[in-house]
Amino acid sequence: MKRIDFRFYMCSFFFLFHSFASPAQFHFSDFTKVQEEPPPSSVFYFTPSLNQKLIYMAVRHTNDMKSSVATTIKNLLEKENVDFCILEGFEESEGISPQRVVSKAENQVAKGICGENLYAAHLCHSLRIHFIGGEKGEKFYLQQLEKYGIVEEDLVFYLLAQQIPWWHRDGTFEKENLKVQFETFMKEDISTWLEVEPVKYTYEDFIGWHEKHMGCSYDPEKNFLWDSKQEELLPYLGPGATRYQKIAAYIMYIRDEHVVDVIQRAISNHSTVLVIYGAYHYKWQKKTLLDLFGAPVKTFLIK
Repeated sequence: MKRIDFRFYMCSFFFLFHSFASPAQFHFSDFTKVQEEPPPSSVFYFTPSLNQKLIYMAVRHTNDMKSSVATTIKNLLEKENVDFCILEGFEESEGISPQRVVSKAENQVAKGICGENLYAAHLCHSLRIHFIGGEKGEKFYLQQLEKYGIVEEDLVFYLLAQQIPWWHRDGTFEKENLKVQFETFMKEDISTWLEVEPVKYTYEDFIGWHEKHMGCSYDPEKNFLWDSKQEELLPYLGPGATRYQKIAAYIMYIRDEHVVDVIQRAISNHSTVLVIYGAYHYKWQKKTLLDLFGAPVKTFLIK
């Protein structure tokens, strides 16, 4: 007779319906300063209570499965008695250990090129550790962004620009040019995320939008390369901030506030929670995490 894992159902109910945990007071990060290089990949240990452990792995993103980041993820999951994991890059609303993410992770692992979030999902699945995404959906972001004067067109083209450095990194442009990739992105992603027709916005619309807000033409040889990703798309609200940087700042605030809420709910229902997010996110969540859980009891750099 197959054994029923009641923890799965309790955990699913807990996350997908309601939490009685008091929400944290999130600090609006200082986006008026020019951002520096991302902090080095590090691991921070918190002890919310005597018998609990929160491990926050703040990483510089990589798709190298032989990297020290990947090795550290494997070691933490295998040796720290982790019973729940929060991962960047997909929505909390997909539920606990969503099959879509597991399948995508298995596919990327088979190719030998896998981002750290999917690699962690792959390991969690193998080790029978439940995981969940820490994100909200783009429709939610759009609703929240309207108060800052950001409209649907702005968000669509920002989301496109956000993908371009990753396409450079992963070699996508060796097979397809940006126009083809834009059309695929509209059809496979934006149409689902924002529930808009794939043909509502064209590649030419993006080129015109970029020129209008940046005051110069889009240059595929210079704009949004992997190496320049930090400067062009990092959150910034200070003097000379571009449309891209302003949208990035507003979204980052909305995202990180939600991630902290997910962490709060997870730690109230598990003994050892592992969070794997980009190093910038930890930097902007740090004040709130310290308010909630106190100073880290242990830290180490991932070399």
